[in-house]
Amino acid sequence: MAEKTTEQHGEPVSKLDPRAEEIRRMGKEAIELIASTAPCASICRKRATTRS
Repeated sequence: MAEKTTEQHGEPVSKLDPRAEEIRRMGKEAIELIASTAPCASICRKRATTRS
C-alpha cells in the first residue's frame, strides 16, 4: 500500500486512483471559492489555475 502513495514510472498517483480526479476538481473549486473572497484573490486565483 505504501508503494501507491509514491510516483511510479513518472506517473502521478492521481492517474492510478479513479477518485483522485474528482477530489482534485472539488479541491480546485474550493480554492477558487476561497480565492474569490480572499484579499489576495488575483494572486491566489492565478496560482490555482497554473497549478492544475
